[in-house]
Amino acid sequence: MSIKYDPSWQNNSDLAYSEVIKDFIARMLQSVRTQVLNVVTSMTTPLFTLVNTAEGSTAGFVIQTARELHTLALANTSDTTTISVPVGGMLLGAQMNVDVAITTSAATDTWQAAFITGSTTVIAAPATAPAVNTKINIMFPAEITAAGIAEVQFTAPGVETFATGQVEVLVYYATLTPMANF
Repeated sequence: MSIKYDPSWQNNSDLAYSEVIKDFIARMLQSVRTQVLNVVTSMTTPLFTLVNTAEGSTAGFVIQTARELHTLALANTSDTTTISVPVGGMLLGAQMNVDVAITTSAATDTWQAAFITGSTTVIAAPATAPAVNTKINIMFPAEITAAGIAEVQFTAPGVETFATGQVEVLVYYATLTPMANF
């Protein structure tokens, strides 16, 4: 999906323009969930792009998702490998679903999840339920990833290790595409 830049938007205050973009993003994310469920591997194709035709449609604001069906490692922590939100990407939100019940070595059977490297934002708080179909749906305040490509790390409580578990992870993020050379 592509939205053309409207020069009249510049007549709005920065706050009003920001509200227009936030409303647009919220409506688009609501319609995306059904499409994303059909994706089998990590999705890297943009969900939609807001382009500036004055720049030959080269400059753009792109919203994307990354998906991983993550089987927890038999360790205290387990990191995703295909989420890969790039440096400078804006984290928008995340969704998780426990597909295979999570168990741990001391039978506490709880977990938590947060971004690592480019962000440390918490996605699932400590002591999250381990049952199948436990769902996490979270929108993030504006945060730009820095210092590295962001992945998600799952952590078992204390010194426990994961024994079983599989979690579907969807991360929504935005990036900018560069303008053309002149």
